[in-house]
Amino acid sequence: MTSATPNASGASVPLRPLTAWALLLFAALSVFFGFLAWIFPPSRTDFFGRFDTESFTGLAVLVAPLLAVLLVTKVGPVLSQAKLVSLAALGIYGAAAIFGALAFLITFASRFDGLEGGIYAFGGVIAQFGDILLTLLRLALLVLAMLWTYQIFNGLGGRLPHLNVDAD
Repeated sequence: MTSATPNASGASVPLRPLTAWALLLFAALSVFFGFLAWIFPPSRTDFFGRFDTESFTGLAVLVAPLLAVLLVTKVGPVLSQAKLVSLAALGIYGAAAIFGALAFLITFASRFDGLEGGIYAFGGVIAQFGDILLTLLRLALLVLAMLWTYQIFNGLGGRLPHLNVDAD
């Protein structure tokens, strides 16, 4: 008597949606608590000190939503929740991109405030330019991940709502 042996990918099917939603929750909470740190800073700091782009463009926010979308669409058969997971990932990426760009623009000039004089000024300027370039690259990677997610969402038949604005 022969019995069918379970497939390795078939055994993990119930875990795929749970893992995808956990990844999305992780990224969404990172963005949410980064935003809350703007409103309620965790320590006494100046106005510009509370705006941190890392909460919105960090590795967790960059990778987790795209990994969730790939998990429900490319690993095994496409799950029925794939469109919803993709739409949630697009929302997280959109919020992270808006808040990350705002934090970058708000803190741009303040990065060069308070540099030491003498020989240390040049090192401080170089460090701040490096920080600016790395932040811009993280924002670009965020936009690329959002474009990948949108392409997968579009391939699933998903459409974003059109906003009709009538000009009088």
